[in-house]
Amino acid sequence: MTVPPGPSPSELDGLRPEQVAAYKRTAINTIINVGAKLPMDQTAVATAIVFLHKYYAVRSIERNDPFLMSMACLYLGGKVEDSPKSVRDVLAASFELRYGTEQARRMMHDKALYESLREQVFIAERALLYVLNFNFLGVNAHKPLLRVLLTEPLRPRVEELKKRHGPQVAQLAYAFINDSVRTEACLRYSGSQIAVACIWLAMKVLKVDTHIYTERGQLWWVAEGVTEDVLLGVEQYMQQFYTPSLNSVYRNNDLHLTSIKFGAPQPPLKGEEPPHAPPLPPLWPLQAQHAAPPLAAHGAEAAAAVKVEPAAGAGAAAVKKDEPAEAAAAAAAAAVEAEPADPATGAVQLLNAAVSNSDSSPRVACTMATNGFRPVYDSSILDGYTAPRLFGQGVSYTYDDVIFLPGHINFGAHQVDMSTHVTRNIKLRTPLVSSPMDTVTEAGMAVAMATVGGMGVIHYNNSLEEQLHQVKTAKNHTPGFVVHPVCMLPTSTVGELYDLRERKGFTSVCVTDTGRVGGKLLGMVTTRDWDFVSDLHTPLSEIMTQDLETAQYDTISAEKAMQLLKASKRGKLPIVNAAGELLALATRALFKEDARMPLGGPASVAPDGRLLVGAACGTRDADKERIKALRDVGNVDVVVLDSSQGDSTFQIEMVQHIKREHPGLDVICGNVVATWQARRLIEAGADALRVGMGSGSICTTQEVCAVGRGQATAVYHTSRLANSLGVPIIADGGVQNSGHIVKALALGASAVMCGSMFAGTTEAPGDYITVNGTRVKKYRGMGSLEAMTKGSEVRYHSDTQSLKIAQGVSGTVRDKGSVQRNVPYLMQAVKQGFQDLGATSIAGAWQRLDNGEQRLESRTGAAQAEGGVHDLHTFDKRSW
Repeated sequence: MTVPPGPSPSELDGLRPEQVAAYKRTAINTIINVGAKLPMDQTAVATAIVFLHKYYAVRSIERNDPFLMSMACLYLGGKVEDSPKSVRDVLAASFELRYGTEQARRMMHDKALYESLREQVFIAERALLYVLNFNFLGVNAHKPLLRVLLTEPLRPRVEELKKRHGPQVAQLAYAFINDSVRTEACLRYSGSQIAVACIWLAMKVLKVDTHIYTERGQLWWVAEGVTEDVLLGVEQYMQQFYTPSLNSVYRNNDLHLTSIKFGAPQPPLKGEEPPHAPPLPPLWPLQAQHAAPPLAAHGAEAAAAVKVEPAAGAGAAAVKKDEPAEAAAAAAAAAVEAEPADPATGAVQLLNAAVSNSDSSPRVACTMATNGFRPVYDSSILDGYTAPRLFGQGVSYTYDDVIFLPGHINFGAHQVDMSTHVTRNIKLRTPLVSSPMDTVTEAGMAVAMATVGGMGVIHYNNSLEEQLHQVKTAKNHTPGFVVHPVCMLPTSTVGELYDLRERKGFTSVCVTDTGRVGGKLLGMVTTRDWDFVSDLHTPLSEIMTQDLETAQYDTISAEKAMQLLKASKRGKLPIVNAAGELLALATRALFKEDARMPLGGPASVAPDGRLLVGAACGTRDADKERIKALRDVGNVDVVVLDSSQGDSTFQIEMVQHIKREHPGLDVICGNVVATWQARRLIEAGADALRVGMGSGSICTTQEVCAVGRGQATAVYHTSRLANSLGVPIIADGGVQNSGHIVKALALGASAVMCGSMFAGTTEAPGDYITVNGTRVKKYRGMGSLEAMTKGSEVRYHSDTQSLKIAQGVSGTVRDKGSVQRNVPYLMQAVKQGFQDLGATSIAGAWQRLDNGEQRLESRTGAAQAEGGVHDLHTFDKRSW
């Protein structure tokens, strides 16, 4: 990471450099001692110390409690290095070391205090993640050390030296790496660079020729991408560290001999002791960028903080090859009681065994302790991986590429709560949103999605007037009514009615003066009116029924409409306003169909009691008027800035304009797939983010433009940043089944946006057609040439280009029935998935992912095939 030049933030807040060093030294020793007490893998402890260095390079100790940050660093380091510990364990061990066993026990049994402290650790972790930019790669030098020692050209030389002098190079290099984490070398060099430099330093101290060349004639460290300047830079850090006048912990111990051998300058016999950190207060309030209310002091006992003294030298407990776990534990216990050993002879049995048996990975790892190394079982024997480790390998995963390992079930699927925030201010009962595509969401879909607890976003591949009509129709809908009844003009003919009926399959049509909903109702035509009409040129005005029983929109309800239909023995009841304009239609058939639908919950409604409806718009100057009309005339609840690549100046300026001109209107931005994209839009004012690029079934962006990301990876990484800032993300694209929805939500998404899953339903725009005996509807990507000809090229920044390049395709999808029937079954499947994970809510799944309880694995192609239907001659695959 880049460290700002000049004084550190702590020094700018008034602390002297020696005070800053003393505070950091105390925090580092806290991490080491707590890690040994838990116990925790040594690489995890080292990673936690590196995190601490990086955090305080850009944050002030005066404003960020070192004790609290040491706990957060240790908690995060364990997850990153696949050695997770719960927050409770970290807190308990930390307080026992600081306050003593009895006081720590009282603090942990105080439920209110524990919950407060636990929340502070989570807040500190989020602040740490923000500073690290969610980048965990290359922070640790332990793994690169082993890799370099086991590869050409060093391996033959290491084995030769081991035969002649024992494993001194490996031992001393390992000891140097353990000590390097106490320096600030990690702020300037990567873990791989530090590992190479420590090997070079070990060879130099032991007077071993460092000039070893590869087959291509390169020096071995040059082949590793390390320059001589890097070697000398790390050497300077280590020289400063081994100077006893700068670090009194090494005075009069075995490492003093190493410092002399190393050539570090020695102080006079009577020198001034280095400054120590003053006693820490009970818990300083975390005042980072995402701070929580300060914690109050808890009792007189807590006010007297116990100072953690610097650790003694880095000794080691020898671990014999193939030694049983019990014997290893006993050796560790003996090592704790013994005097510290010379670092040149400790902590390297593991490396020694690995060098001589490279084909078998060791099962015992070393954990930092106050005065030695404690062997513990390595976390690699645990099933699966933590999310940071799986998604931190530079591999782009789709939903099918990853699989969750099951958790413990102690609750029923009916207890799973799927409620979520789709934006900062809008909460949904069902975490599903329909995509703003012209073959997916218009008024009918928006109404259906809100009815089942989700939300629909009406597309803008049309005129402003048409989009406003769709929004107002959905907003004015009363549950239980047909929001889009078929309408025709009075001059339309019977022949035109037959053609329309063939496409839409209706049994009646409303006649209005405009031929659409919202026009003045003139009459109705049913099968009884046209059955015996032979002249297809007969206008509807001659056969329509004008004596109609209607109901007023502002006084009618679904229950009252059903009673009127039953009393009148009619099949249709038009709903009009005071001006006689048609707004909806109540039908006997619809009420019968609703009675057969699965039981649902309350609909998604705005504070005024009307359905929640979203609308999409572009990012050009002309769209500012569209947004104003959607808000002022359509009363839309949220706008979606629809773009395939949301990280643009156009979108940032549009977000800022909306927040300035319409401060109460929520804005969903996107699409994004990377954290830096997400950060820019969040800082601009986004209330939610759409995540996904090229992952949709009809999208070809990744193929055409070579830009995008696997959807599972994109959701995980962007959600780490967005959720830490309180901004929900919507996983958009790549969803084919309920399992994909489970994965998206568990990986950090607050909601899932579906296109192909809802295309082909009864509520989707368009007419059904029959292709090879199958009833289908048209479905197309907004980046297809067909959609672009109707205006969607703005979404792909192609509206000003003379040459249009398609980033999507057009096709058809099977008839899927009604959204109101499918979504309840779909969400029941999702709830069962969460039950198998062991999570009772979306937030609970996130917590399991964050604390390392949720384990994951990547799946091979064969594993994916095994997880599907196979080895059957014929089968009928229906989930409900």
